[in-house]
Formats: sequence, structure tokens, C-alpha cells
Amino acid sequence: MSPAKKAAKKTAKKAGKKAAKKAPAKKTAKKAAKKAPARKKTAKKAAKKTAKKAGERGSAVVVTSKVRAAIAGQGLRMDSRLVEAINQRVTEMLRAAGSRARENRRGTVRPHDL
Repeated sequence: MSPAKKAAKKTAKKAGKKAAKKAPAKKTAKKAAKKAPARKKTAKKAAKKTAKKAGERGSAVVVTSKVRAAIAGQGLRMDSRLVEAINQRVTEMLRAAGSRARENRRGTVRPHDL
């Protein structure tokens, strides 16, 4: 055989091997595409659960870990309902400050509104 024919055969073999390697990749891509919607549904369910939990608690203004650290820094323990009570007080203060700013025809809540 001539060297040109040998080179052509090698190229054909390589092309055949590449095609054989690509075929399973297509199957894998198809499988991944089929599995993708299941993941989206799971993500949506998780988002709904998180939203429900947030709705039950209300929107938190105070960070629990920061309150716990401040209380522990004083050498004290924290009741489980403390953060909830602090959150309610802060929310009331912010509402009052917002209404005071509106009464004074301002769009900015300032420290003296508290």
C-alpha cells in the first residue's frame, strides 16, 4: 500500500473512533436533559417551603445569631422567644419612624424619627 492510502486509512479509523466516542456523549446529554426538569421541580418545591417558613415567621429584621452573640458576651443565656420579641419591637419602631417621616413630608427616615 502507498503511504497516502495508509494515512487515509488512519484518518478514517480516527474519525470512526471519534464518532464512536461522541455517540455515548449524545446519549448522556439526552439523559441529562430528561433529568433536568426533575431538578427544577425539586428547586421549586424547596423555594415554596422556604417562602412558607418565612411567611409563618414574618420577615425578620433582627439576626438571631447576632443577638445570641451579644447576650452570650454578657455571660447570659437567651430565651427562645427573645428574638421574636425584639423583632416585633424593632418593626414597631420602624413603622413609627416611617410615619413620622411621612408626616414631615420626607422620603428619608432619619435617626431622630426613632
